[in-house]
Amino acid sequence: MTWFGTNHEDEGTSIKEVSDGYVVSGLYTTRPILVKRGFNGAPVWEKYLADPTIHFAEGFDLETISDGSFIICGGIRETVTANSDVFVVKTDRNGNIQWSKTICGVEHDGGYSIEVLDDTYIIAGATRSFGAGSYDGYLIKISPIINDTDDPLAIAYNGNRDLAREPNTEKLHLVYTRMDSVIYQYSSNGGANWTTPLSIGRGRLPAIALSSDNLPSVTWTDEPGGLWYRRQIAPGVWGDVYRLYYPVSPLDPFVNSPPAIAIIPSNPDEVHILITRTGRIQMNGVAHTVEDCIFPITNPEMRVFELIEHGVGDMYPPLRSYPSIAHSPNNLLHLVWQRADTICYATRQIGQS
Repeated sequence: MTWFGTNHEDEGTSIKEVSDGYVVSGLYTTRPILVKRGFNGAPVWEKYLADPTIHFAEGFDLETISDGSFIICGGIRETVTANSDVFVVKTDRNGNIQWSKTICGVEHDGGYSIEVLDDTYIIAGATRSFGAGSYDGYLIKISPIINDTDDPLAIAYNGNRDLAREPNTEKLHLVYTRMDSVIYQYSSNGGANWTTPLSIGRGRLPAIALSSDNLPSVTWTDEPGGLWYRRQIAPGVWGDVYRLYYPVSPLDPFVNSPPAIAIIPSNPDEVHILITRTGRIQMNGVAHTVEDCIFPITNPEMRVFELIEHGVGDMYPPLRSYPSIAHSPNNLLHLVWQRADTICYATRQIGQS
């Protein structure tokens, strides 16, 4: 016999046998939990499946997936007065959350059983939000491909996702991040269907632009403040990953906010990545810069960084941040960035300062 929990309300609701023990879903005080035990009952790991700030959530049912990962459904109530919603969590084989999703209506809903069917998940539950009145049966089918980023910064600025559309078409190119991977997906029909998520790099805060032949180029940064780039060299074929910049020492400048990208049609196309950096030590403080990283699309190693503006101050907060760049049909570049509490705008003709 083995147990888990505290002196509050705890329970196990579903159990599955795996190759080296058992995995149990359930409730730990007010949070859903996934628990693994060896065949002898010895603890292996325990994973919480929801944020501790929620009012109440529970994992009712658990199912294993062919790759050893897990899918759990249940119910969640985020505040004392709010109605409950269906809660779905996908984890890897070690119980680490890969994504979670809330399916909500205007009243109480919950998911009590989940099954893996081909390439989808089927949830059975109850709903007051839909149906004939009072509680009715609830059957939900969802795809295993969830186009949600896991970074809360995505709700502000462009954060951890970006979207580009091929002109005068319904063809969409999407980049976002999940668990430090930069993910790319493509839709040919306005977002109704998407390709399988493809990891094209490691980092955060990606931005995307299309070349003159409508192939995506993606740039992103990482935790140390480096700058990265990768593009499709043919439809569906990705080229090398280029490290455009990487701080080697703590005194080196670092990219301090999401980069932005624009591509000027030419032969070859010219890539412009607008960044803001912090950290170059000056006599009277630290330099904060706005810079344009420029290179021919066929040879990112020929990159140059052109300084647009700089200021000197303390290390934090950044005095230059949140750049964005676009070009008009005559290839006039338009740039904006934040200078402390001021929004700056500039234009630049190709070949000029």
